[in-house]
Amino acid sequence: MLDAGWRWYTDARALVQGLAVVHQRRDETVAGVIAALSQREQWRRNVRRADAALATGAATSGLRGSREKANRILAGEHPRDVLRGPKIRAFYRALLGDDNAVVIDTWMCRALGHHEKPTPKQYARLAARIRREARARNMPPAIWQATVWCAIRGAA
Repeated sequence: MLDAGWRWYTDARALVQGLAVVHQRRDETVAGVIAALSQREQWRRNVRRADAALATGAATSGLRGSREKANRILAGEHPRDVLRGPKIRAFYRALLGDDNAVVIDTWMCRALGHHEKPTPKQYARLAARIRREARARNMPPAIWQATVWCAIRGAA
């Protein structure tokens, strides 16, 4: 499972860079569109929807709020000005290579024994826990988070 954690963000970051080249967009735009469309979405479908949005210049599928955010980014707004919430912002940063970004989604909450949507304070505590656990393993926090995420998803 450790290999899967190390590969997850490496592969996702390579995908962001590849889509940026194909669609002649900045990495920040691609990562922003992917992050915006990621809510309640499986990774493969998220990537397909982001690819289509980048190709056409408009997100046409997914949650309404997610589409609106993706479309604002596609129209030129910077993702930092559009993306809200600690999970989506952390996912955006992790996709761009920030190994200190920790994404706490439903699966991570389950892995950490937290069974509700975390408040901002709870999110910060959960992310701090992942950072401590990563430090104890001499790993980047994003990689440890991806490793835990892969393990809990694989067990589900």
